[in-house]
Amino acid sequence: MTTRTFAGPTMQDAFRRVRATLGAGAVILDVRHLAGRVEVTAGRERQRGLRRFLEAGARTAKVEIVHDSEGDDVDPDDLMPLRLLAGPGRLPSRYARVLSGLELPPDLAARVSSIVGDGADAWRRLEDHLERHHRPVEPLPDPETGSLAVAFGGGRGVGRTSLVRGLAARAAIQQPGRVVWLEAGFPARPVTPMPGLLAPLGVDHRVANHPHEIDLIAGEHQDVSAVLIDLPGIDVHRKGERKALGRYLRSIKKAWPSVSLHAVVPATWSAREAERSLAAQESLGATAAAWTWLDRVGDPGTILATTLRTSMAPSFFAGSTDGEGEGARSAGWDEVITWLTARTNSKEGLKR
Repeated sequence: MTTRTFAGPTMQDAFRRVRATLGAGAVILDVRHLAGRVEVTAGRERQRGLRRFLEAGARTAKVEIVHDSEGDDVDPDDLMPLRLLAGPGRLPSRYARVLSGLELPPDLAARVSSIVGDGADAWRRLEDHLERHHRPVEPLPDPETGSLAVAFGGGRGVGRTSLVRGLAARAAIQQPGRVVWLEAGFPARPVTPMPGLLAPLGVDHRVANHPHEIDLIAGEHQDVSAVLIDLPGIDVHRKGERKALGRYLRSIKKAWPSVSLHAVVPATWSAREAERSLAAQESLGATAAAWTWLDRVGDPGTILATTLRTSMAPSFFAGSTDGEGEGARSAGWDEVITWLTARTNSKEGLKR
């Protein structure tokens, strides 16, 4: 990490210069009071290895700063980057120690920690905040037909097909025979029809290997309760592949005008990788994030960080180790809070 020293007549002035140069994610490493000025040494996170440094720094930083050198209160916004590192043991609560163990960038860790605070209702405050500002997306049925059309896009191997299979199976429990699982493929990379015995019970599995086939399938399934569309997997960062997928999306929106597109992203990815993938899929019209592989991760850090950094609230969660997608369900922040509560009460979450 590259560090710089910022000076100012007061601590508040020095902090403002840090923020203006390095941004809200700056990490304060040292503060020195000299004759007539204050010097602040700060750096910016560049590598994942900084997280190990932060874990050590939270125990060894020298000072806790709540006033400037003249005794005036410091603007809380100027102090935001310090909340991760200020003073020995300045992550005193069990909630803050759990947050410090998640894969959260320093600025997001500070923000979430300020929301959580301390006390018996700590995690409930976080859930209330997430519900207000990042409410999980619920697909709505077409007002004219009453049927639900949901499309799922993303890269290859992200767990998209397992997610759709699981959701279709769950929907068929309520409406057997009125649920369609439409699996799409490119002409050069076609999908083969699934043997009837392998499809979920009560689900009509259809295959479309060309956009022109969408209208035909839609015409044959007008009296259904749900159509779940598994789009072809693409490299979401390649413009040509996004353009090819766009042809499918235009045909799908013509057949089902109220269809909603959900970007599938694994919770095992880093927050940065997930954010880049969601941004690329948002350009295709995606409005929500469907998270997969939750049974392979140890904490919800990527889900929290990516949600706070993007406009994509979650819509579905899924665990798919067995490939059947039986863990697919609608997203809800209560599950994330349950996850964090379990970490708080465990020995792993409580250790310093």
